[in-house]
Amino acid sequence: MARGRSAARAERLEKVDAARQMLLKNVSTAVDKARKRFAGDLHDDALQKLTAAELQLQRLHEHPNGESAALLNEAQALLNETEEALRRLLFEVRPPALEVPGGFLETLRERIRILRSLTGAEVEVELDLPEDLSYEYRSMLFRQLTEAIANVEKHAAATRVNVRLQVQDGGIHGLVTDNGRGFVVAERDRLPGHLGLLALNERALLAGGWNKITSEPGLGTTVEFWLPLAESRV
Repeated sequence: MARGRSAARAERLEKVDAARQMLLKNVSTAVDKARKRFAGDLHDDALQKLTAAELQLQRLHEHPNGESAALLNEAQALLNETEEALRRLLFEVRPPALEVPGGFLETLRERIRILRSLTGAEVEVELDLPEDLSYEYRSMLFRQLTEAIANVEKHAAATRVNVRLQVQDGGIHGLVTDNGRGFVVAERDRLPGHLGLLALNERALLAGGWNKITSEPGLGTTVEFWLPLAESRV
């Protein structure tokens, strides 16, 4: 009878795990479709309008008069900054290389380039990843990593950052550490702009993994996560 109960319990756990896997895949597909729509709208509308405005300013630059020259320069600089921010957002929403097998590394390199450009920090990257990850897994892994990197950009004021991804215990173990200002982890839910850290936990749990954040004021922050590799291959 004990064996029967154990078998029934194991069967229920398998069904729960299968349901979780299906939920994760459905959520990833729905989110991906929404991201594609948003990326298309952003490219076709906002970026094209910014480009048109930039061309108009360039024409005005050809015939400046008095104080208008300084105002035009300020407007041009603001437009350039806005366009760069939108292109960065477009990249994060839907990195084109991520959809190509083997494109994860290219996408990550570009994301690290953005991190260096925005913060001026020294960034060390250590990678040991399989080449046959499915698109759903590549996307999930990239979102998890991007959320941790965005926290460094927005809040850390760090000068050194370490990014590490490696196979460990049947999954991918990720680590993002910085030497920035840090914060009190117990108070993070009340801190402005830290909702992304909550998303890290939710995404990892949904995938059957875990996420851990360690930080102290003045001592930097470490974001650590593990995502299982089961059913993640192409």
